[in-house]
Amino acid sequence: MKKFFSISIALFAFTLSSCDEEDPRSGLTSAQIIQMQTENEAIPADGNSRIKITAQLQSESDPNQEITFTTDQGYFAGTEQKKIHIVKASGKSAEAYIISNREVNDYITLSAKVGDFSTSKTVSFTRALPDAFTLTAGSSRQVLNNGRGNVSLNLQFQNNGAAKNSMNTQVFLKQRPLELNGPSLSIPEFVIVDDQTASFNVSCLDSVLVGSVQVIAYLEGAEDSSRVELIVVDK
Repeated sequence: MKKFFSISIALFAFTLSSCDEEDPRSGLTSAQIIQMQTENEAIPADGNSRIKITAQLQSESDPNQEITFTTDQGYFAGTEQKKIHIVKASGKSAEAYIISNREVNDYITLSAKVGDFSTSKTVSFTRALPDAFTLTAGSSRQVLNNGRGNVSLNLQFQNNGAAKNSMNTQVFLKQRPLELNGPSLSIPEFVIVDDQTASFNVSCLDSVLVGSVQVIAYLEGAEDSSRVELIVVDK
């Protein structure tokens, strides 16, 4: 439900940004001079995905003019810049590609300008989740002497490194006792993974109990998970 709400707001913002602006000196609106289309309205914030944008000069505009594209996030393919100038030697259209960065944002403004006239559209960089990830604790069965230890969380893509997860990706954690009346752990509700790895500490809530606990890491809304077994021992 939350995802649907965010998309609705983005479309509403686009409607507002597409209103015609009139140049009082010429009596012409921007829509009579230049219009812009985007191939997609949303792409993953993975540092790799791209959106094709096309600016079309209209009937009231002369051909062979310089068109300036700008974006407030991401960058233009081949330049690593947020602004690019394209001069069309013939015809009345120009194309450019925006490549996403890894920051999630529902309101990214793309614009195209010729002379004093400009047009804009709003697009989104949506959260990119890893294809697969693993939860490790030094070994598959980590012993917590006196109820203390460290667990390392590792996320890894299985796509030859072509894309990455978005920044500030939440990985949620829960525990499941493997024995009746077994020990309980104190673990974070979630960890934030900014790049590819994160680590966190766990401790035992029972000072003398001996037993095994399974720690499970999962992504919200995803069936995939990774788990590791921790063995709690007495002093």
